Amino acid sequence: MFLMRSCRISTLGGIAPTDYGCIVESLAIPHRAKESFRRLMDTGTAALPAMRDGLLHTDDDVRIACCRLLDHFMDIEALPRLIDNLKHSNPHVRGAAMHALACDRCKKGACR
Repeated sequence: MFLMRSCRISTLGGIAPTDYGCIVESLAIPHRAKESFRRLMDTGTAALPAMRDGLLHTDDDVRIACCRLLDHFMDIEALPRLIDNLKHSNPHVRGAAMHALACDRCKKGACR
């Protein structure tokens, strides 16, 4: 009997696994956003600088995703940008920033 393995085709083809800035940019592309988020979650703290930069992105979905990521991988350097997002015009960005700042349950690392 032949068993077929389930293969997942990457939507991030052509993006180097360590090009975290490009992966954060891919959060703005609907068909790439889910895999980009998952890859950044799997990467963890190595992608923190790119996640922090995503808090300044012009696309609200990227800001929201980076707030959600930083909710798990909070670091001190992200705090000023998260606080600035509390004043963002989009209520979803504000809510994601508030959650990232206030929720202890999701945190890993020193900020827990």
